[in-house]
Amino acid sequence: MIDERLIANVAGYFEMEQGVFEKECDNIIAKSGADLGDNDLYFEWQKEPSNDQLKSLRGKIDNIIKPFGNKYTVTNKK
Repeated sequence: MIDERLIANVAGYFEMEQGVFEKECDNIIAKSGADLGDNDLYFEWQKEPSNDQLKSLRGKIDNIIKPFGNKYTVTNKK
C-alpha cells in the first residue's frame, strides 16, 4: 500500500485535497488502461513532454519522496 504521507505530500504539491487527488489519479489510470501495482504512481501528459519538463518533474518527485528514502523509475512510453 502507498504511504499515506506520500499521497498527502503529492496532493499538497498539486494544491489538491487528498481525496480529490486520489479520485483524479484513479480516473487517469482507468482511462489509460495501465496495469499498476499497489505502490505505483502514474503521470500522463496530454502532449509529449520536453526534456526540460521531464527533468522538472523528476526534480519535484525527488523533493517529495526524499524524506521517505524511496527510489523510483521513470518510464516514457510513446
